[in-house]
Amino acid sequence: MTARGAFSARAAAGIVVFLAIVAAVVAIALHDPTGERGNRLPRDFAYETKDLRPIAPDLIGYAERAAFDAGLAAPRALAVDAHDNLYVAGDRAVAMFGPQGTPAGARTLQGEPTCLAVTADGAWYVGMNDHVEVFDAAGTRTAAWAPHGTQSFVTAVAAIPEGIVVADAGERIVLLYGTDGALVRPIGARNPERTIAGFVVPSPFLDAAMGKDGLLRVTNPGRHKVEAYSLEGDLCLAWGAAKATVDGFCGCCNPVHIAVLPDGAVVTSEKGLVTVKVCEPDGALRCVVAGPDRLGENALGYDVAVDSKGRIIVLDPVAKKVRVFQPAARRGSPRSETGSTNG
Repeated sequence: MTARGAFSARAAAGIVVFLAIVAAVVAIALHDPTGERGNRLPRDFAYETKDLRPIAPDLIGYAERAAFDAGLAAPRALAVDAHDNLYVAGDRAVAMFGPQGTPAGARTLQGEPTCLAVTADGAWYVGMNDHVEVFDAAGTRTAAWAPHGTQSFVTAVAAIPEGIVVADAGERIVLLYGTDGALVRPIGARNPERTIAGFVVPSPFLDAAMGKDGLLRVTNPGRHKVEAYSLEGDLCLAWGAAKATVDGFCGCCNPVHIAVLPDGAVVTSEKGLVTVKVCEPDGALRCVVAGPDRLGENALGYDVAVDSKGRIIVLDPVAKKVRVFQPAARRGSPRSETGSTNG
C-alpha cells in the first residue's frame, strides 16, 4: 500500500470510530435527553478510543517531576490544604502527605469517602456517598449533614471563604452551605429565566472549584462544558464543546474533574481518553499536562488539584499513585520538555 493509501485507510478508520462514538452519544441523548436518570449509567461505561486523539508534542506544557504511592488500595479523591499538604481518600480512610509526598499518617473513616476538602483551620469536610461528614483538626467527627435528596451522591466538596460547596451528582445540583451545615442556596438548577439550562450528569461525576475572581467553576459533563457561577447563582460564563480534537471534550460526558490555578486558568481532567489539560479562564486551550499515552485509556476519574506554587497534582487510581506535574522549562523546543518521573 502506498503511504497516501495507508494514510487514507487510517483516516477512514478514525472517521468510522468517531462517527460510532457520535452515534452512541446521540442514542444516549435520545434515550435520556434531560439527564433525568443521569447518575444511573454504570461506572464501567467505556468505549473504544485507541488512536482517536493523538496529542502533538508541542502542546505538552508540563513535565511529571515526581510520583509517589497513594497509600491506599483504591484511591478515589484528592485534596490540597492551605499549606500544600496532600490528602488522598479511599478505602474507608484518608492518607496524608507533606508537600513533597512524605507520608504523614492516615485517618480511618466509618464509611467510604467519595471526596474531601480541608479548610485553612484544619477542619475536614468529607463526602461520604450521599452526605457530608465534618471532622475537626484532631480527627474527631463533629457533624454529619443530612443528604440533600433521595438520589444524592456527593462527588465534590470545596472549602471557600463563604462556606462549603458540595457537588451532588445524584441530584444534579451544586449546593452552597454555611460551615454549620445550613443550606444557603442551590446553584445551577435549570432556570430558563436566568438562562441556566441545568446540569446533565450521565455518569457519577460533577465537580466544582473556586477561582480567585470569586466565580465558582462547575463541570457540566453531559453538555461538555465548564460553567462559572457567582455565589448568588448567576451563570456568568460557559465554555467547552463536544469534539474529538484536544481543544474539546470527547466522549459521553466530560470533563469530570477540575481545579483552578493561582492565575485563574482551569485544569480539566477527562475520562475515556484520559487527558489533563490547562485552559485559559475563557476556555481557550493553553496546553496539555498529560494525555492517554501517559495516563492510559478507558479509565475513570483521575482527580486533580493544584497547590499554591502552581503544581498540578493528579491522582492515578490505576497505578495507585499521586503524580506531580510542573510547567516544563522552555529551552527552545517543547519536544525536550517532557521531563522524567521520580519516585
